[in-house]
Amino acid sequence: MLYLARKLHLPSGEVLERYVVTVCDKKVLQWCPFEAECHSMSLVEELYLCENSLGELIVERVCF
Repeated sequence: MLYLARKLHLPSGEVLERYVVTVCDKKVLQWCPFEAECHSMSLVEELYLCENSLGELIVERVCF
């Protein structure tokens, strides 16, 4: 899944704006600033990330 998040909330509390986040099975594979639209992106208002018990970055909540 590829998300374009208007606001990306990191576990540290930092909030980034207009970031593309690649997710597979709730695990975050990568994120980078938005540069160009891709046909498979889902636009979301806010995306909240957290760490699971294994220390992996995962999607906690998506706000459309």
